[in-house]
Amino acid sequence: MRLLPGALGVLLLLALLTWLLLRGIDTNAPAYAMTLRAFDDFALAEASLHRDVLQARAGLLRNYDSLVEASRAMEDAVTRLRSFAQTEGLDAGPVDRLAAVVAQQEELTERFKSNNALLQNSLSYVGLLSTNPTFGGQDAQLAPPAQALAGAILYLTRDTSPDAVKALQERIDRFAAQAPTVGQDAEAARALLAHARLLRDLLPAVDKTLKALVAVPSRQPREEIRTLFSSHRSAVEATARRFRLWLYLVSILLLAVLAYFGLQLRARALALRRRAAFEHSMS
Repeated sequence: MRLLPGALGVLLLLALLTWLLLRGIDTNAPAYAMTLRAFDDFALAEASLHRDVLQARAGLLRNYDSLVEASRAMEDAVTRLRSFAQTEGLDAGPVDRLAAVVAQQEELTERFKSNNALLQNSLSYVGLLSTNPTFGGQDAQLAPPAQALAGAILYLTRDTSPDAVKALQERIDRFAAQAPTVGQDAEAARALLAHARLLRDLLPAVDKTLKALVAVPSRQPREEIRTLFSSHRSAVEATARRFRLWLYLVSILLLAVLAYFGLQLRARALALRRRAAFEHSMS
């Protein structure tokens, strides 16, 4: 009966060992690794978005599927970051700010897509009309102002400063003064003027949207989230290390207890043997 309290103590130590072992296992590591991948995915998608809008502005990107895919990839990355923050009980404020940045980028991207489609269409028309030998064929005086107007539009595609806009407006006014109101070239002249005036407004607006899109501050909220998650990860690792240390100490204690009981059992066995030998000699 005297061994019963010791046996209960050993069982309690074993239960404590099991609990410490479970707490010492770093179950947060896989989730944290996936979260770090979300940061990389977000940065890659944002870089792709910036690259593709620049290509679209230059007329090198004819469809906007890649822009949609980049926006979706950023949304997915934010969703994974929010899921990790909620699972670990962390402050979701930085993630919400990053989500607001993504929403702002999506709004600017949609505005850019709409305006850039009109811009590219007008540029194509102006280029086609200005290089068409039949335009101005009936009126030799119409070709030089038309070519000057096309040149001013081309310059504005590279420089959308107020001076370039002013220069284009002057070319529009000159062409409007010389454009025919009747005849074969009248309808084409009116269309050229309409597209020129549209481009006068669209080109600065598109570049303004493009600059705003590229300048959207996503770096700060990403760094805030990374710092928050990194601090949490360090705390989790420190906690796991403490539990592993306690596991080591309890293991030593259990070994000492088992050694003590082993010695007690050996001493008891020797005592029983001596008693049995004494009783045998007495008989």
